[in-house]
Amino acid sequence: MNYSLYKISKIFNVSKGVIKRNLKLYDIHIRDKGIKIEKELLWALYYGNNYTKEEIAEKIGCVLTTICAKFRKYNIPTKCMKIRIEPELLLALYHGNDYSVIQIGKIFECTSSVIIDRLNEFKILKKGNHLFAKGNKPWNNNKLGCFTDETLKKMSESRIGRFCGENSSCWVEKVQCRCNWCDMIFWINPGIINNGGGKYCSSECGYSHMSIINSGENHWNWQGGVSRRYGVNGTIKKWRQQVFKRDNWTCQECGKIGGNLCAHHIKFWYKYPDFRFDINNGQTLCKQCHLEYHKMQGFR
Repeated sequence: MNYSLYKISKIFNVSKGVIKRNLKLYDIHIRDKGIKIEKELLWALYYGNNYTKEEIAEKIGCVLTTICAKFRKYNIPTKCMKIRIEPELLLALYHGNDYSVIQIGKIFECTSSVIIDRLNEFKILKKGNHLFAKGNKPWNNNKLGCFTDETLKKMSESRIGRFCGENSSCWVEKVQCRCNWCDMIFWINPGIINNGGGKYCSSECGYSHMSIINSGENHWNWQGGVSRRYGVNGTIKKWRQQVFKRDNWTCQECGKIGGNLCAHHIKFWYKYPDFRFDINNGQTLCKQCHLEYHKMQGFR
């Protein structure tokens, strides 16, 4: 009967792995592994006898993937690849006779995707979905600006006031509010007040008020005016300026004057907290020398 593993698995309603294990159990040679198909035979069946790949696989007694692999191995072109269509003929059928790609594919005995590839290759404008089917006409008869200026004016005037103001379905009576910053009275939607808004007449007033009430001692994270890194009242900035002034804004390693300078702690910041703001513990270095020094120490 020359059945393939796939067909046998379908007959017994099991997987191909089960069929293979049973073949090995009974010492039956698996045909697909040792099958040999000549290039001339494939060419004769495919182009001479006009067989499909499925028919060739069924005739030889193997699965379709084996035939496809042989086609790739022998570089045998498929029938769709050998189809030659003149661009004038394709244009006449597609736009002249108003044929679809499926109808043209049936004429040339190929798939619609091959026809689409040819349309792209010849740069033929494809019909879009916006075009109506044959026999159907759009309401404006494919004309732009079908309304006269007088008609457009009447249409515009008839819509004035219908969907805005008190005529709108979402209309809500606004209420008066007083700004917490500038004491100006303004009107606002009550829904904004219900959501916690309506305290300020503008975002500028809100920013100005919040910057004052949330600064200094009023801030939730107030530490008494002491910064963990920069000390009290910008001590680190003053220390840096004193170090730069003492070294005359000159790198103590390469001698570069000015530029991007760094005040380097000779005794490390985290190891010696008592010497953090000691001017004798500071050294002026340029950015490059500062990076090189910390690389040598094993950290950045």
